[in-house]
This record gives sequence, structure tokens and C-alpha cells, in this order.
Amino acid sequence: MKSLETKKKSIYNLTSELMYQFAAIGFGIIIPRMFLLNLGSETNGLVSSVTQILTYVALVEAGIGAAALQALYKPINNNDRFEINGIISATRRFYDKVGGVYLSILLLLAFIFPFTVKTDISYFTIVFVVIVSGIPSVISYFFQARYVIFLNANGKAYISKNIITITFVATSALKIIFLYSGFGVVLVQGISIVGTFIQAFYIELYIRRHYNWLSTTDIPNFDSIKQSKNALIHQIAWIVTSNTDVVILTYFAGLKTVSVYTIYKLLLSVVDGIVNSILNTIHYILGKKYQESKEEYIKYFDIIEVLIVTLSFSLFLIARTLILPFLRIYTSGIEDINYIDNVLSYLFVIAHILVEARSPSWETISVAGNFKETQKVSVYEAVINLSFSLLLVKFMNIYGVLLGTILASTYRLVRMVEYSNKDILNRSTINTYRRYIINTILFLLLSFLINNFFGLLSLNDYYQIFAFAVVLIIIVVPLFLFTTLIFEKNVRSNLLYLIKNLRSEGN
Repeated sequence: MKSLETKKKSIYNLTSELMYQFAAIGFGIIIPRMFLLNLGSETNGLVSSVTQILTYVALVEAGIGAAALQALYKPINNNDRFEINGIISATRRFYDKVGGVYLSILLLLAFIFPFTVKTDISYFTIVFVVIVSGIPSVISYFFQARYVIFLNANGKAYISKNIITITFVATSALKIIFLYSGFGVVLVQGISIVGTFIQAFYIELYIRRHYNWLSTTDIPNFDSIKQSKNALIHQIAWIVTSNTDVVILTYFAGLKTVSVYTIYKLLLSVVDGIVNSILNTIHYILGKKYQESKEEYIKYFDIIEVLIVTLSFSLFLIARTLILPFLRIYTSGIEDINYIDNVLSYLFVIAHILVEARSPSWETISVAGNFKETQKVSVYEAVINLSFSLLLVKFMNIYGVLLGTILASTYRLVRMVEYSNKDILNRSTINTYRRYIINTILFLLLSFLINNFFGLLSLNDYYQIFAFAVVLIIIVVPLFLFTTLIFEKNVRSNLLYLIKNLRSEGN
């Protein structure tokens, strides 16, 4: 029965994740295009810069979420309500402090940031853009973050994700209407505040109705989330790696270059979203399996790693093939800066593959709670990224910051693979590296074939691009998966065994 319940939760989580990703992809493409046409590249760059800077402010969260999530797996698995309430109460106290500190920094930043950027946008417009962009996080810290963590650890991420999707669709539709009607950037960005209030209200209502025993005022168990400081170091490294580029470009290349960067990143985030949907769905399963049996966990891990690696390489190959034809249409009529750059497309794809391919190894470190043991790796990654990006941006502009990110991500991938396999799973790294090598060879071979046989193919509208994307997905994704599985005897047998068990439990 427990396995059947886990299966149902996984299906619900995957469905809700995919629904959100489809909505995010659709609106994520439409809204920036309207920003560019109605407000210009500079305003689009401003919003992107503010968003990235606020991720640095979010470091005041101090790794509480990751530590609390990992700490909840065991008591939830054992149905230990006393321990659960202790963890949630400690988490609530931390988040109350975080919310206050974040709000103070947000207000201070709002009045200082306009002096640090060179732009024709007015001072008070920037002030209010910063404030309205940060208020949703304040609401989350004070009212809903603790409950979202509990639902995620309990395998019910779909509860919070569903309401997030509904409010996201509603607020995004309003943004489009406001942009079309000629409203300014402050009002457009401020719409998200209403959506976040609705989310917080719904989630609290759900918790009170279905988990009336859950308390945020019990004796707090601060020891349970003592690894939050170690998780924070990982969080800092990730934020530096994923957001340094935009911040450096803001001050060394200008907001228009930031706009170019964010448009490429936006389009490739479609693939990130698909991969992350799978990871978010199975995080609960991996946490549960790790607590039950490491041997069983390894079987699940190998299946998931094969799936994630093959999807990452195959989908990013397709994205690389289609991104420039798409951009030619998407940025038509926008002449304040050039968005079409072949070299840039390759650099972005490499950077994204390095991040997604290592994600199964990071999942293992996360569910094992080994934040302290791997924190040095995160620090070195951040140092490599920041150092090389600052050095190279002077000579290579946007290419330089991407090369810095690639170097740092390569280092982290190697160290994460080494640690997760050797120190946690007690085995060789040969399986993981074999998967990388096979998929890299396929990526290079198919890139050459596609460029030579389809390079002259004229894609003149979105319908043609979509049709070609469907054809590539049908051919390329199975080709990557089946080729990889040829060299994966154990994964094939474990996968068949898992499918047979799920079918028998379903009957």
C-alpha cells in the first residue's frame, strides 16, 4: 500500500510540475517579448538585473529550507509527529527572522541600487521595481515557506505547485493585458504580490484542514536543522554561479547586454524546467528510499541518472538546433542590440548541460544530508566562477562570463560525481563517466549531422519551428536513451523489475 501511495504521489507531483512548466514556458516566452517591444531592452535588462540581485539578498534564508527538508524525511517516514512539530516550529522561528531581515535589506537596496547602474530609467521607477519584485519573497518567508517544505517532504509538492500554477497563469495574463494597455513596469511587476498572497492563504487553509495536528508553536528542535549553515554555503555557491553573470554584465557591459543574456537563458530554461520537473518529482522518492535501504536507493539512482543525463544531452541538442531560428523571429523589430549569436548559443548549451548532468549526484548528497562534507567544493566553484568571469569579461564581454561559468561548473561536476559515488554510494565513478562519454559522443555526432543536413532548412515561423522540434524529439530523445541503455545491463534489468512491481501493485 505504501508503494502504491508513493506511486500516486509521484504521478500527481509530475503532473503538477509539468503543468507549471508548460505555463512557465508559454508565458515566459510571451511576456519578455512584450517587455522588449513595449518597454525596450533596457527595461527588460533592469528587471532581470533586479531579479538576480534579489537572489543574493535571499541568502538570508541561510540554507534553512534544504536542512529542514532533509531533516523531515525520517520523522515523516516513521510518522513521528512530535519530531515533525519540533522541526516545523524551529523552521518557523528562523523564517520569521529571515523575513524581517530580508525586508530591511530590500528597502535599503531599493534606495541605493539606482545610484549604482548607468541607465536612463528614472530613480523612483527603479526604487519601486526593486520593492515590488522583493515583496513576494517577504510574504513567502512569513506565511508559507514552512508549510511548503513540509508538503514537499511528505510527497505532496503538488498541493503547493497547483496553486502556484493557477496564480501564475492569472497574474501572467494580467501582465500581458497591462503591457498591451501601455502600463509601466512597476505596476506590471507588482501584480505578482497579489498572487503570492493568494498562495499563502490557500496553503495555510489546506494545512489547517488536512494536518490540524501540525504546530508551528511547539518546542523548537533547532538541532534538527543545524546543517542549515552548511547548506547555506552550497546555496551561496549556487547563487554566485547562476547569477554572477548577470550582475557582472550589469556593471561591465550594460543592461542591453544583460537583456541578450537573459533571453538566451530564458529559452534554454525550457529544457531546465523539463529536467527539474522530473527531479522535483523523484526527490521525495529518493529521500524515502535512502532512509529505507541504500541498496534499493542505488537501483533507483542509476535509473534516474541515465534518464536525466540522456534527457539533458538530447534536449539541449534540440534546443541548440532551434534557438537561433527562434530568436530571429522572436527579436524581429528589435534593433537596439543584436540577439543572434552562434557562438553564444553553444556556450549557453554547454553551461546548462554541465549543471543538469550533475544533478543526480547532487540529489544523492542532498538526501544524505552531507552538506558540511561537500561545502569546500561549493566555495571553490564560486571562487573559480567569480575570478574567471571578472578577468575574462574585460577582454571577451559576454563570452568571458560564460567561460567562467563553464570552468566552475566543470570543476563542480567532477567533484560532485567523485563524492557521491565514492563516499556515499561506496562504488566507482566509472558508471557515471561512461554515461557522460556516450552522450557527449552522440551529441557531437548528431550536431554535425543536423548542421550539415538541416543547416540550410528555412524555418520562417513558430509553427515550422514547433513541427521540426516535434520531429527532432521523436527521433533524438529515444536515440540517446536506447544507445545509452545498450551499455547499461543492470539499469535495464532494474528498470524492468521496477515496472513489473508498479504494474502488480496497480492491479
